[in-house]
Amino acid sequence: HHLVQAPSDFQGYDRRFIHRGLYLDALEGERLDVRVCIDTSGSIGMPELIIILVIALIISAIIGWEFCLAHGIALASAWAYNAWLKFTWASVIPFAVSFGILPSLATLAAPAPVVAPWWQGAAGALLGIAVHLTNVLPDLADDEATGVRGLGHRIGATPSAIAAFAAVIAGIVVVVVGSFGEVPFAV
Repeated sequence: HHLVQAPSDFQGYDRRFIHRGLYLDALEGERLDVRVCIDTSGSIGMPELIIILVIALIISAIIGWEFCLAHGIALASAWAYNAWLKFTWASVIPFAVSFGILPSLATLAAPAPVVAPWWQGAAGALLGIAVHLTNVLPDLADDEATGVRGLGHRIGATPSAIAAFAAVIAGIVVVVVGSFGEVPFAV
């Protein structure tokens, strides 16, 4: 959390996001640099990853068993992708599963946990398919050299882009049809 002086219509600090806890007056005038690092050195081995997984699932269980189950399924699908599915035509499945679960992670974390409506999960799954198919496009040649032969590699760049576009359009249709007649959530 940090305080940022930003121009706005409100004079002084941009207070539009105070309700999200993005600004702390106690840090006025200080600078905070945030850097994200990805360790590709292999220095984090399987024992450390198992510890991180256990901690993540414990935190999820504190939220609720339903949330923990959904989170566990999403984590398992991600591990399945990295372990072997990225080498197969089924490489898109973990993306569909994890993105499809995402809307329910929010609703299952509520005080009265419920699974998100079907259309939200379906739209998330379709978005996950589009994300996967577009994410592989810049890396097709490099991945091929390392033995990664997922769905995008097998069908090629142009069919992947077309399928991703179709998945986004299908997701939009699902949202429009599925949410028809529902009262929009008030922010």
